[in-house]
Amino acid sequence: LLHAFDVMEAASTRTTQASSSSPPHRVRRRISFKRRPTQGMDSQALTDEAAWTGLALAAALPLLGAALPRDQHGCCVMPHPHPLVKRTARAGRYINVLGRPSYHTNRACDNCDEAICDRVYYACSEGCDIDFCKRCHARLEALFSGIDRRLATWVARFVGRAASFALTRLSTAERRALVSELAFCWPAPMFERLVRAVVDVADAKVVHLQDNTDHISADTEFWNTVGFLQLLYAANQLPANECRFGELVPRGPRVSR
Repeated sequence: LLHAFDVMEAASTRTTQASSSSPPHRVRRRISFKRRPTQGMDSQALTDEAAWTGLALAAALPLLGAALPRDQHGCCVMPHPHPLVKRTARAGRYINVLGRPSYHTNRACDNCDEAICDRVYYACSEGCDIDFCKRCHARLEALFSGIDRRLATWVARFVGRAASFALTRLSTAERRALVSELAFCWPAPMFERLVRAVVDVADAKVVHLQDNTDHISADTEFWNTVGFLQLLYAANQLPANECRFGELVPRGPRVSR
């Protein structure tokens, strides 16, 4: 599914380049198809890119649910992309106010946000600015003990790629067509599962913004995921704002809360 977005991006780039290099009287048109009107809906063109985006989301939906574990606060968490290695402080030993030996590590735990005073802590093996105290590391290891880490990482990547494709490769008209497709053609349980999966990934990634990048703005997939949530919000509200053919009143939002 990730490869499908690579293929679609490459095809979109080639189409754009071919259109810009063709003579004015031989401009190539993008191939598109129209869906069959259902339940009195007006026919709306769906290009290949918009259609495949919806199909990829639907195909990946069984893998997206419950892939990320939740911590003691109910927030989804995702594993760090690189292995964590054990570090040992060898200097800066002192006795704290409780009479216990502690160490000046000059580091703070990225999970509990407290200063790391233990001699042993855990850091990223690839040099990312992330550290965990011994207690939080043990807690996270227990949290991910029954979870497929590769699947959790894949889910975060897939949601980010799908959101980036929808926001950067689809035109405004194509995004509107995708929103209409999600609003009126997707079954309500499928749409709610998609919303929950994207919210979970965004919730988990917001904790790792500072961990994985030097600058928050550098994580474009995260911000595209936030933008994709706005598309889902538009799809959720669309049935409440439009009265379709054969309906006396609007349906209301797809997800009530």
